[in-house]
Amino acid sequence: MTYHEADSLLQGRCRESRRLQNNTYLKRDTGCIHVQLHHTNVLTFYPDGRFQARTGGWGTITTRDRLA
Repeated sequence: MTYHEADSLLQGRCRESRRLQNNTYLKRDTGCIHVQLHHTNVLTFYPDGRFQARTGGWGTITTRDRLA
């Protein structure tokens, strides 16, 4: 997924947040879009094409799955 693909999912009434999977949400923030698992931003997409992946210290199967 890229910033522009995530941005296209966040349209209409779900402009700020959209549920992707169980406990996983796509959330718009100032200047970026996050994939949030529980309360941890595991992926952050920036408009210039950069992205950042983090586990937040959670090495679970679900966290690794969301990063894939």
